[in-house]
Amino acid sequence: MLKQSLNNGSLYITEDVLCIITSICVQESEGIEITKVGIKDEIFLKFSSNYYKKGVSISHTSEDIEIEVRVVAHFGINLLDTCYELQKSICEDIKEITGIHVSNVRIIVEHIIMN
Repeated sequence: MLKQSLNNGSLYITEDVLCIITSICVQESEGIEITKVGIKDEIFLKFSSNYYKKGVSISHTSEDIEIEVRVVAHFGINLLDTCYELQKSICEDIKEITGIHVSNVRIIVEHIIMN
């Protein structure tokens, strides 16, 4: 859970909120989608130190938030441009919605899908 200080108290934001925002950014991107994770990988990732949910991993310290997104891409898209725009979108949307600065967005393209 992440804490933001407000004038009259505190705001707590769960990692679920960051995962939802990230997932929406991926859904809005043309030519990519979040990887479907198998049960074996999901069990392993639950025991890691990062928060993980459906293709999105969140790790944070008191100052930094890092997001890892596992995606599949459709054949024929420009991967470099698409992933750059996705990184930018995730950082901007999370900052706009939560006020939290994302220090790093790592995108892992795991597979190519033929259209």
